[in-house]
Amino acid sequence: MDQMILFWTKIGAIGQLVGALATFCAVLVSLYVVITERREGIKLVVGQRMIIGGGLNLDVISFQITNVGARPFVINSIGWRTGWFKRGPKSLRYQWGFQMGDNSPLSTQLPHILQQGQTASVTIPMNMFFYNNSKEKSLFHPRKILNFINVGTNMHGVVNTALGSVKLVRVETVLTKIIEDHYSSE
Repeated sequence: MDQMILFWTKIGAIGQLVGALATFCAVLVSLYVVITERREGIKLVVGQRMIIGGGLNLDVISFQITNVGARPFVINSIGWRTGWFKRGPKSLRYQWGFQMGDNSPLSTQLPHILQQGQTASVTIPMNMFFYNNSKEKSLFHPRKILNFINVGTNMHGVVNTALGSVKLVRVETVLTKIIEDHYSSE
């Protein structure tokens, strides 16, 4: 009889352990759900696009921002980050810049509220972008080490929200190449 009691005591202990683990996992899942629901879900794509039709063929730089989270957020500004390091040689340090959008009806005006699942596209005509960024004072000038080793610019697009979230993504390679070619031709 003692063996039977010992057996069922072991089964009961294993059942309590499994129940405790299941409770712990349930708490972890609920905390994850609460934290991710409150977080802003931002998807950003920065690239070169072409507007075609109606007699208008226009090359533009497009910042496409999508709300992939569960809560709405306000887009305050867009911009750029270039450079390689937070600290180090001045020529390789990060430089930040804000980008003004176009006032055309094709471009979303900032600040703008994005609801769940919505997408906003801020466009900048390519010719206006290069006209307003002089080669001497641009964020996009080629970075050099020892004044002769070219290391590129390492461009990222940035979107800032009203709650202080910052989303940083690499610029599409086609646009990076266009900008680097423009600023390296001196």
